[in-house]
Amino acid sequence: MITDFAVSLEVELDHLRSLVLRGCPHVNDWFLGRLQRFSHTLENLDVSCCPLVTERGLASLHKLSNLRRLVMKEMLGVPHLPLITLLLEDVLPDCSIEGADYSDPQVQADFSENCAKALKAEEETLQKRRNFQIPVAGSPAW
Repeated sequence: MITDFAVSLEVELDHLRSLVLRGCPHVNDWFLGRLQRFSHTLENLDVSCCPLVTERGLASLHKLSNLRRLVMKEMLGVPHLPLITLLLEDVLPDCSIEGADYSDPQVQADFSENCAKALKAEEETLQKRRNFQIPVAGSPAW
């Protein structure tokens, strides 16, 4: 059984290439973050059905530069799995990622809508910065 304690041990696993954590109830975001110590050797990882894993834990997998296959199916704690998949595919172009169907038209629409909202928020922030004025001593705003 895998626990936080098991991954925190300073065990010599210099040649770890494949790790299947499917359905493990003890795997969480902290655990996935600790996998970075295997970034040069780990090629296959399956974190499917791990109930304690969230977007934060999956995002930490971007440090696994040698990863060639990532399986993350039935991730109930990850409501934005297609978005995380797109982001991981961008930073890990040599990795085949299974588990999220972002070809679904609804997912694409949600992604486009979120991008549009983010761009609008950024434009509003920039506009506020342009309009910001420092009050001068003696002025009514001072």
